[in-house]
Amino acid sequence: MPKTLIRRVFSGENQMGNLAVVEVCESRQVFNDTLLLQQRAKTHQQPISVFIIADNSNSLLSYSIRWFSPTTEVTLCGHGTLAAADLILSSINTDKTHTKCLFSNKDITVKQLEHRKYILYLPPIKLLPTTLPSAIAVLFNAEALNVMQTKTDIGYLIVSVKNQTAVRNFDFDERKYSDLTQRALIVSCKSDDSSDLIYFRYFAPQYGEKEDSATGSAAPVLAEFWRLSFDKPYRCKQLSLTGGYYQLIRGERKIQVVSFICDA
Repeated sequence: MPKTLIRRVFSGENQMGNLAVVEVCESRQVFNDTLLLQQRAKTHQQPISVFIIADNSNSLLSYSIRWFSPTTEVTLCGHGTLAAADLILSSINTDKTHTKCLFSNKDITVKQLEHRKYILYLPPIKLLPTTLPSAIAVLFNAEALNVMQTKTDIGYLIVSVKNQTAVRNFDFDERKYSDLTQRALIVSCKSDDSSDLIYFRYFAPQYGEKEDSATGSAAPVLAEFWRLSFDKPYRCKQLSLTGGYYQLIRGERKIQVVSFICDA
């Protein structure tokens, strides 16, 4: 059984998705050692490094999980969680009747639908309408049409812009932005041609890189911001340089992110 692997997540159509390296920690002491895990993540030099360890519980497929960029620990990483689930359900799990794994410390479940196809279940998120501070608005090269944010300062700011071109060409000064807020920034629009298609980009310079190329943790924010219909599948295309793609289904209790996973 491999102790470390690299997976590509959220690829599809013309999108390359995002890479994650997954490590199974040899002990709980190692899993809890933040400095050690950060050093390993820096050595891996992948967008995200995922560390997991089996829980001492009655559930065979219950794990604890942590995520690190090369520079800092990350609050939530969707593509890293799916990569970890692929290791657990495809390699660690010997009882193929078990098709789900639980990341108990984060209350996240992943279900395997078929070989290399998974559903990531994330909790919904609450957003509040807000006014974009003028000091932030002047940093953007596109007009923010609608603005919402999470309650806490360490969370999300999401803005809609005019169209797909505005999303694709969106830019801002990340240093000045980070001086004003630690919120991750999501820029989005809905397609003019298809009612089930959402375009977006995700920026989190506080994690060391200006833009994340394929971001599953954005799904609950997009679902709430666009008030998506319950139980209807939507297509999400991330217009980063490499691109990302997944299917999003908004449930009343959980947000479903459906994706294929492939080798790096």
